[in-house]
Amino acid sequence: MKIFAHRQFYISMFFLILSALFFFAIYIFGSHTIRTRQEALLSLEMHAVSADVHHFYDDFFITLDHVSSYIKIYGTDDLLDYMIEIDEENPWLESMYLGTPDNQMINSSGFVPGVGFNITSRPWYQLAISEDETIITPVFLNATEDKLITTIATPVYDQNDDFIGVLGVDIDIESIKLYFENKTVGETGFALIIDGDNHIVAHPNLDIFSDAFMDVQDLGISFEELSESSVHEKMQLSNISGSVLWSRVLENNYKLLIFMPEEEYEQTLNQFMNYFILVYSMVVLMTLTYLWMNFSKIFKPINLLIDDLSMINVKDNIGYRLKMGNNDALDEIRETVNEALESSEEYFDEAKVKANELFLENQRFRYLINSTQDFIIHLNTSGFVVYASGSGLDKIDLKPEELINKHIQSFNHELFKYQKINTDEVTEEHFMFDWKYNKYFFETSISPIYDQNHSVIGSVLISRDITEYMKRQAEIDYINQHDYLTDLYNRRMFIEKFNELNERKAFPITVMMMDLNGLKMLNDAFGHQVGDEALVQVSNAFRKVFKDHFAARIGGDEFAVILTGLEKNEIENIKHELRKVVSAIMISDISLSISAGYHIVHEANNNINDVLKEAENNMYRHKVIESMSVRNQAIRAIHKTLTDKYKEERIHSEKVSMICYIMGLALGVRDEQLEELKMAGLYHDIGKIAIPDAILDKPGPLTKDEFELMKTHTEIGYQILRAADDYSRLAEYALSHHERWDGKGYPRGIEKEEIPLYARIISLADSYDAMTTNRVYRSKMTKDEAIEELIKGAGKQYDPRLTKIFIKEVLKRPKEAEKVELN
Repeated sequence: MKIFAHRQFYISMFFLILSALFFFAIYIFGSHTIRTRQEALLSLEMHAVSADVHHFYDDFFITLDHVSSYIKIYGTDDLLDYMIEIDEENPWLESMYLGTPDNQMINSSGFVPGVGFNITSRPWYQLAISEDETIITPVFLNATEDKLITTIATPVYDQNDDFIGVLGVDIDIESIKLYFENKTVGETGFALIIDGDNHIVAHPNLDIFSDAFMDVQDLGISFEELSESSVHEKMQLSNISGSVLWSRVLENNYKLLIFMPEEEYEQTLNQFMNYFILVYSMVVLMTLTYLWMNFSKIFKPINLLIDDLSMINVKDNIGYRLKMGNNDALDEIRETVNEALESSEEYFDEAKVKANELFLENQRFRYLINSTQDFIIHLNTSGFVVYASGSGLDKIDLKPEELINKHIQSFNHELFKYQKINTDEVTEEHFMFDWKYNKYFFETSISPIYDQNHSVIGSVLISRDITEYMKRQAEIDYINQHDYLTDLYNRRMFIEKFNELNERKAFPITVMMMDLNGLKMLNDAFGHQVGDEALVQVSNAFRKVFKDHFAARIGGDEFAVILTGLEKNEIENIKHELRKVVSAIMISDISLSISAGYHIVHEANNNINDVLKEAENNMYRHKVIESMSVRNQAIRAIHKTLTDKYKEERIHSEKVSMICYIMGLALGVRDEQLEELKMAGLYHDIGKIAIPDAILDKPGPLTKDEFELMKTHTEIGYQILRAADDYSRLAEYALSHHERWDGKGYPRGIEKEEIPLYARIISLADSYDAMTTNRVYRSKMTKDEAIEELIKGAGKQYDPRLTKIFIKEVLKRPKEAEKVELN
């Protein structure tokens, strides 16, 4: 109970903290809402004052527009009378006048400029002309220096759009001062307006009849530090803290500022905070009261009850009763517990009688719990079902109610057909057996059940569903018996099959060995993925031809088949059919072929290894003849695949071949050697068949990693060419044609005469053709430029003697050939 009390306390504390967070969130949201509302009120005040200011000035803009239209239509005749009429109608219009470029003025107030008074030099005149639109000037003293005014001026044109002069009106600012003096923002705030020279035009504390200017700096505020149309709190204005909002008005010529003291601005927020504190204090008080009531009325009485309940010991003191008379709310519980104790004492003796029954029941369920069975069946010594349970019964189409109290011999079921179950005698033997029902496999164990005197009183059948295990085991067996790539049987199964047939004396037994010709060449030229595809295709052909026989893959490119009951002519027919089917398979434009040999066993006591050896020897007698032809054909197909795919490679290899031929003639090479040199030039880049297309097709220079991969084409070409007798001598030339005279070439870094002669010739021919052929990323060299490069490379990259002969005899430039220095 103490844990419960602690839990209640922690829950209450959690509630207080959660309440605090909740109220804090409400406070933050409320504060934000109040501040947003206050900002909106200031914005509304700003819009209202701005509208009043614009309304005041709009009358004068309209007046100027009317008079400008009058001048444009009627000219300046009778203009003075028209101005005077307008002046008399508007009490705030100080005067209206037209200033002309020749320093003439028509003024409704009758003002006549004195000597030296230049109208065209007045600010309002110059500003109106420079802006070529209606302008508003900052506040200034009028010409008689007796009033503060502001001027609205606009340029005036006649009907031909010829400039006449500048029309202006002087406005007495006492009216606008009066408006701002009486204007309040909220209850205690105010507004003020500042002209373009940062002079305060109107302010509640400014004498409306004063002719003195008040600068905005006197208020202690700088507009450069305040963003427009945003409320700025905690601002000091004339030593008063408050919130400020300002905006530009009158075509950005004036600034309008709204100010509300901090006390009024924060009043609503402060009230909200006081209410918030009051409400949260009430919540805390209620929570503490709840905790106190729980402790005094619930926790304390329950703890006393728990102490009393801990004294109950049914085993050693069944007569113990709880104390009464505590006069708390739990007396009824005490009385109920005592009644329960009395009932327990009455049933205690009955429990002893059932102890033996519970022991047997416990033993039964102990077997159930400790096993991983899908169902359990309990039989008595007479073979009747006493108990049956488990979801697995549904899998064998039996139900517990159909089994209980019935003899197992009354069921014609697979489970009860096992000999050691289908008997009337129950033994002490424990045994297990496996059986199948429909699609399910089961493992069943049978164990005897004993009473307290260790006498057998029945048996229990525990069955476990092992279907998934059997499936996994079947998969494992399949993997162990088959080749992972071709899905044919593997070598182990092949040997077991032969031994089985040999023991059964199923003679004649024919063992046929087969080898896929040119597999290594396919792997070297096109990669192991293509080689694997060839093996799979050949395996499919075996399944087709040997569908009634036992075929297996016993090595990398080696296959074997066991045929029984066939004569030699039948075997030869099957062999012929196999070669025909395999030869029809094309992999990367190469026709596949196999070599095959067989050995027939007519009697027992033959060792499988000896039989395989005989079949293998027969196969190799055919392979020596066939394999070379296949490899030669494969090399031609590989080269054709490369040159068909890349036109540039075909042209390049043919040109290099021809250059090598001409060079051979120059060196006095004849007959078969000359043909070999020509072929060496043709096949020198055959290793590029294994270089990725992205590198061979790249339109620009290769990266370092790409070049390292490209360099491997010499070794790949070597591996391809050395596989065939007709081309084996060319392999060394393909390997060495990128070696350098100074030993800095690749792949082996050999130098000078260590490099085969034909490889040095190919190096010259290859370089010359590359230099005089256009590439996407560079233009070809001229013949002279290429010769110059060959001369530079002589003794470094090229054999200098061969270089001299090449330039003189092949390129027909004897003079340039003399430049080659022979070391």
